[in-house]
Amino acid sequence: MKTKIKYIILIILSFIFISCGQVTEQQARNKLYDYLMKEYGEPFEIGFMGKRSDDKDIWYEAEIYPSRYKGTPRKNDRYYKNFGTVDIKKTFLGEELGEAGDTYGIVELNEDANNFYLPKLKELFGDNVLPVFKIDVSTIAVSHKFLDTLKYYKKNNRQFLVSGGIYIFGRVENERDREWYRTQIYEFVRFLKETGTFEYVDLSISIIDERLMSKEFLNINLDIELLELYNGDRRDYIEKREQILNKVGNNYTLDLK
Repeated sequence: MKTKIKYIILIILSFIFISCGQVTEQQARNKLYDYLMKEYGEPFEIGFMGKRSDDKDIWYEAEIYPSRYKGTPRKNDRYYKNFGTVDIKKTFLGEELGEAGDTYGIVELNEDANNFYLPKLKELFGDNVLPVFKIDVSTIAVSHKFLDTLKYYKKNNRQFLVSGGIYIFGRVENERDREWYRTQIYEFVRFLKETGTFEYVDLSISIIDERLMSKEFLNINLDIELLELYNGDRRDYIEKREQILNKVGNNYTLDLK
């Protein structure tokens, strides 16, 4: 009987130790915040945080973005967000904080790619141009720079993909307008070849009627239609996007592959 009581007491004590050793969400938030400050030299916003697990590991995960984007359109734009994590290590007494990490470097890589191409795009098409590149890689350079990462992939003969799109706000009213844009696009293709990046590109260039930037456009849910179409079959997106955009003005799209 005494032996059974001892076992029961040991089990109760074990549960007490384990419950006392749980890593809390606030502890994980503090760990991640300090890590991001050290890594990027600026404060980050940490969104909803939850526990994640697979067959081997447990960790906290949350969406993150720089605090300087608060109060700007980028706050609600997933293009400028990614994830931060905090590992949880299992111990005899329960849990303890492990290493923190993040995937925000890919956002900086995409932005650096945008900035790399933007001067040439403005030279060719004017100020009303918006590059939105997405670099599809599993490893990025320590600097988070586009050319440094590309150099690494070239050196190691690994696949590197630049996708996304270039959006130019202008007018395509007639064949002469189309020919001018074709010429400018050809010059941009030459730039891609000169910089050694053409073979890695799979993106579209869209000439979008500048009237889409007007207040009247806000009453037309084209952005929702395009988003729903893009989230579906890619072939449908390519075939039907101009039909949707042509609800306001004339538009022209070219795919670079």
